[in-house]
Amino acid sequence: MESTAGVDTRTRSCAPVRDYKRFYLEDTQAITSVTSTEIKDFIKTLEMEISEYFDFCFVALTAVGSFASGLYTQSSDLDLTLTGNNKHISMETLADALRHFHYEGVSISTCSSVQERRAVQGSEGTVAAMAAMPISRYIPFAFITFTDPKSGIVCHLTLNEPLDIQRSKLIHTYTQIEPRFVPIMIALKHLVGKCHFLTGSVHQDKYYSVPLGSYALALMLITFLQTENPPLLPKLQLQPKNQKNNDTQQGQLGQQMDKDDRPIKEKIVQGIDCSFDQDYDFYQGFGDKNIKSVAELLVDFCRFFGYVFDYEFKEVNPRIGAFRWRPGQLSKTSLTTSVTSTGNSGNSSSSDIGATLQSHTASSSRVYSSPSSTATSATIKHNRIATAKAKENANGITLHIMDPFDVGFNVTASCNGDLVRLIKGCFQEAYEALVEGNINLAFSESG
Repeated sequence: MESTAGVDTRTRSCAPVRDYKRFYLEDTQAITSVTSTEIKDFIKTLEMEISEYFDFCFVALTAVGSFASGLYTQSSDLDLTLTGNNKHISMETLADALRHFHYEGVSISTCSSVQERRAVQGSEGTVAAMAAMPISRYIPFAFITFTDPKSGIVCHLTLNEPLDIQRSKLIHTYTQIEPRFVPIMIALKHLVGKCHFLTGSVHQDKYYSVPLGSYALALMLITFLQTENPPLLPKLQLQPKNQKNNDTQQGQLGQQMDKDDRPIKEKIVQGIDCSFDQDYDFYQGFGDKNIKSVAELLVDFCRFFGYVFDYEFKEVNPRIGAFRWRPGQLSKTSLTTSVTSTGNSGNSSSSDIGATLQSHTASSSRVYSSPSSTATSATIKHNRIATAKAKENANGITLHIMDPFDVGFNVTASCNGDLVRLIKGCFQEAYEALVEGNINLAFSESG
């Protein structure tokens, strides 16, 4: 899947798309400050109405998804979750409350069984094992869709999804650190959305198990910007003093980190560690040494996920800020077989393969973690060649984008086989169109 033979994967001149940022993003997609204020007022009003309907009990209505993270556009729906003293509130009574206050199109989308949730999410294992998983490991049991008749905003409301709140806060913090994040993300949402790989709602993304989803796309972008050289984003879930750039590019920030003892305040939600450094002011200017424009970074992102990223053996991991080998990907049996095979092939081939892999890793300017400290480059390369064809034919390639909080949880577990190839093809087509300056082709609807 990672082969780039015959393909020019170097970043070509993207001067033709430099005008794209201001023309397309700011004028046609980004919402105004007035719209943002109206949405906040709407959320407060709805919260008061729900509290009133349930005898003025304490409830908190919180935006999650794109509005909370700062990535809301004119085509986005509004995702909400209700927390607080709501043990006596069910989805049915909550839907009744919305109808009482004359909201339109109120409907409940429900996965009726554990088996159905397991099928939609694409998780492996028995039904009993699925039932024992933390609630974060599968999609919300239900959400309510409704429309505000005054503003026309389409909303999706869940009960008790505090992890979604923390995920949105994490992404929002990253958007506040790097000003190029939002315009790149809005562009990517349009590029991927035209291929029908996401909906306008994080709740719907999870419920309908779309191939990618806006949350997964944001995690891809975060990791991409963390691994740029020099990096544009820090690793907020690591202690600040442990992520100084060894190069002199982040000198001032590194000196400040040396002086300040900044332990991250622990935050546990539903038994999951959701701690991260929320002080985005501390990281202002972190990515200033990287002078790439929005257009250049957009082209590089499409090139990387279209031609470079190894979908078979690696994972996107924003928690550690790396595209690393998936743990356990190389079994002891396959490693033994690989070592035996390379041993019989002669010393020269082993060194040649190692040099080739080292050259490729250096040219990609990305952070890769080795699957084993004892595994050689020749072993890794041989294993990939030996298993790639069999895996693809067996439809076994799965996109791995790891949740930054729920360690080990792949948020794209249901994206495999042909869907992975479609996603890769989407980024390839976008890259080719962008570097040629064909904006209409890059952002046109797929057939």
